Amino acid sequence: MTFKNGPIWALGALSLLLWPLYGLTGDFDVVLNNGRVIDPVNGLDAVRHLGITQGKIVAVSERPLAGHRVIDAEGLIVAPGFIDLHSHAMTAVGQEYQLFDGVTTALELEAGAYPADRVKDNLASVALINYGASVGYLWLRQWYLSGHYQASLVHRPEASKSRDVGWASYPPRSVFTQVLSQEQIDDLVQLLEQAFARGTGIGLGVPIDYLKQGISEAELKAVFSVAAAYNQVVFIHARRMPVGDLGGLNEVIELALDSGAAVHFCHINSNALTAIEPFLQRVRQAQANGVDISIEAYPYEAGSTQIGAAAFRGDWQTLYGMTPNDVVWVKTGERLTAQTFHDYQTQDPNGYIVLFSNTMAAVDKALLSDQTLVASDAMPAVDAEAKVHPRGRGTFTRTLHRYVVKQKALSWSEAIAKMTIEPAKRLQALVPAFASKGRLMVGSDADIVVFDPLSIQDRATYDDPDQKSVGMRYVLVNGQPVIDEGELVQNEKPGLFLPSRAPSQ
Repeated sequence: MTFKNGPIWALGALSLLLWPLYGLTGDFDVVLNNGRVIDPVNGLDAVRHLGITQGKIVAVSERPLAGHRVIDAEGLIVAPGFIDLHSHAMTAVGQEYQLFDGVTTALELEAGAYPADRVKDNLASVALINYGASVGYLWLRQWYLSGHYQASLVHRPEASKSRDVGWASYPPRSVFTQVLSQEQIDDLVQLLEQAFARGTGIGLGVPIDYLKQGISEAELKAVFSVAAAYNQVVFIHARRMPVGDLGGLNEVIELALDSGAAVHFCHINSNALTAIEPFLQRVRQAQANGVDISIEAYPYEAGSTQIGAAAFRGDWQTLYGMTPNDVVWVKTGERLTAQTFHDYQTQDPNGYIVLFSNTMAAVDKALLSDQTLVASDAMPAVDAEAKVHPRGRGTFTRTLHRYVVKQKALSWSEAIAKMTIEPAKRLQALVPAFASKGRLMVGSDADIVVFDPLSIQDRATYDDPDQKSVGMRYVLVNGQPVIDEGELVQNEKPGLFLPSRAPSQ
């Protein structure tokens, strides 16, 4: 592995030679002493002392260190910062909640953005944590077909720009329903190739379920083929089927087999629902057959989406085994009836709902599988008043509290691995920066969480979601403390946009 300033082994060797000098002269920018350092990548779980300079870990010592700022982490766990592969909370408010959940990098990979660097619109110069996005196929398709263009979930259509008005114009919802000709598919393939060549997007986001009325087999095959040609991971929201039907998962696996593309299956818990065991078995079988597929889940029994989503048109009650009373209208907290569901869907199709469609027993099986990464699917948080699903506030702390502290079903190292090194490994072939994230080694980025194992816990609930998690004593992003003694540091915005690497580089 090589980094901007040379190979990692050279940086490590230099640090090993110089760390006693650093320790004596106090030249480290920040020191974390006496913490229980847990680094799943190398199995480390012991009291260690970290020296940080210029945003990098430059010493991992068995002896205390000195520096310009020394933090005593005695009794606390020191771990790599959590990496969220699936967050729609690409706003300052969303990042603040995720920061208190231990997230130091949050990525919009399922829905993505188009162009991918449009996620910088709301975060440039105000980012608390690192961020990035996939090339969002939904938004690209919408840009191509409709004047009602959005760049991402947190953009409004009127914020569109740089659209070639020469493209054919269809009704606003045509992005979901329009079946494309081969000529149009070829056009979109060219646009995808251009997007991948720019190197700003991390993989390709394809929410098949939202496009299922319009996207054809030919279009899907073309999209997967171009992703494979550019060595991109396809981040999938699969087609939802009746509970127990593996059709959506099988479709993704077959597309991956035919194209050779790597795929990441988003929120398997909300796709499989109570039939999680056969889904996990099918994934394991596909992996054994050579399919490069990874999966994620979040630790909540309820899901969330917009009430106007294609998934909730037609006979969705039979499809998902739900009734309107299993649905909560987020703005008011009310359980819906057939009439109010219809009214809100007609009058406010972009409004958010919470869906009580799963059980915690099934969710536990998903999260405890050694195949599963932790990812939040954090919903957009446009402002501090926006009530949304609590998963954008507490997914990671809830995972630690539920499965390590309460159930003792996972060790600290096992749970932390699902949030750090495993997502980093999934991305590092796409984004070289991730070869230095998710780790606490010499040369790694100093994205670090320091938390109290006795108090770490989520507080956000379905009824009162706007509550920050507790237990994070210090969080460092690129070497800069952003949570300090449990409080947000004002006016520190060290988060960086993380692009991919263009093929020519």
